[in-house]
Amino acid sequence: MASSFHRVVVIGSGGRLGAAVARQLRQSGHAVVAFDRKALDLSRPEIVDDRLGPLAFDTVVLTAALTGLDDAEQRPEAAYAINAHGPEQVAAIAHRRGARVIIRQRFRSITSQV
Repeated sequence: MASSFHRVVVIGSGGRLGAAVARQLRQSGHAVVAFDRKALDLSRPEIVDDRLGPLAFDTVVLTAALTGLDDAEQRPEAAYAINAHGPEQVAAIAHRRGARVIIRQRFRSITSQV
């Protein structure tokens, strides 16, 4: 079975997982546009629109997330923007284009005792 060519956007390429995904996709012959946090800040909706708007793609791989528990507790608004609103916006843009979205975020479980 021959593999098909994809135009893929990888968001979160500054992290280990995103960098590995972008590298593997390129090695497999796909056209990849990779964004790290500096290039595409998920907490800024206007930046997400500006970066993704002009691109032609059929798949988005989203590995970016604010996963540090201490950081998320200290900056809950940023955590929500990056982990909820940002992915929602990316998914909406992809949906309008008929593109697939693959989201992989790692979260630590939080438990509390009453």
